[in-house]
This record gives sequence, structure tokens and C-alpha cells, in this order.
Amino acid sequence: MQDSDKQDQVPSRSPPIKTLRTVNPLPTALFALLIALAGCSTVADSDVILADSVYVDVLVDLHLLQARFDEGAPVDSLLRLTVLQNHGVDDQLLNLTTRYYSDNPDEYLILYNKVIDQITEEQQALD
Repeated sequence: MQDSDKQDQVPSRSPPIKTLRTVNPLPTALFALLIALAGCSTVADSDVILADSVYVDVLVDLHLLQARFDEGAPVDSLLRLTVLQNHGVDDQLLNLTTRYYSDNPDEYLILYNKVIDQITEEQQALD
């Protein structure tokens, strides 16, 4: 074999195969929901939204679920649905309420402070 023939022969290598880890769609779905709702139309006065206390409870539970996922605990995507069902809430009502508060950021801030206070109280009770 000549030197030029050796240069033309390059051993073929297939790219290494990577295994993909399973990703929980819950955090991505929640983020996408908030982004999508921020660009939606305003909520009409005739639309019914969740009571503040129920919405606070739902948000607290959803944040605690997200925290479990962030800490590496296995979180099934159906747990979000279970949280909503436990509070008697469906996706449409949650989305409508979120849209209302995204149109009213001053009210959302007040409400979110209640969420933070409730999570803080629960954390202190565990300590």
C-alpha cells in the first residue's frame, strides 16, 4: 500500500450514543403555562375566578410539588392534576385565574405574599 492510499483511508467511527435521562414535564409545563397566559387576552368581568384563599392554597401546593422535584424526589406529572382535584379546581379555572392576576399585577403581588407567608409558616412548623 502506498502512503497516499493510507492517507485516504480514515477509520470510520460512529458517534457515541448518549442515553437521555427522563425529564419530568411538570416544571416545563408550569413555566410554559405562565408564559402563555402572560400574552393572553384580559379576563372579562363576567368570568369567574378562584377565590383568593383557594388560589393561594393551590399555588402553595404546586410550589411544594415543584420543590420536591427540584430536590430530586420522583414527581409524577399526574400529581399536578391530583393537587388541582384536591382543591376542586380544573385547568381552565386555574388558567383563567392566573390570567386575571397576570392582568392585575398589584393584586397578584398581594396574593403571592400570602403564598410566601403560608409556605414560610409550613416550613417553620417542620423545624
